[in-house]
Amino acid sequence: MTDPAATASATQSGIEKRRHRRSAVIWPAVVTTPDGERKCTVLNLSVGGARIKIDDLARADVSVQLRIVGVGRFPSRVAWQRNDSVGLEFSLAPEVAAFAIKHALQNGRILD
Repeated sequence: MTDPAATASATQSGIEKRRHRRSAVIWPAVVTTPDGERKCTVLNLSVGGARIKIDDLARADVSVQLRIVGVGRFPSRVAWQRNDSVGLEFSLAPEVAAFAIKHALQNGRILD
């Protein structure tokens, strides 16, 4: 269980920058970039974004679309990239992403 005092302290010290709670997953997905589609794996996600595993994705600040199989499509921007991990920030309101993500986490993905 997370200690609220430790979380508040970490947030105030600048260590924790996340605005939304993340869930660890291993879900197949596809990223659409200006150069085409690429398969990837979603490693964690929140209503604000996702961390994906992919080789050599576009540089930071590029607009992409993340299609998580059985969950939905999320217009995004590449926020950061380190080796084969990429952070995506969703371009839609958190409450819009929340419905699809919450349903998938609680009920499982619907294969498409």
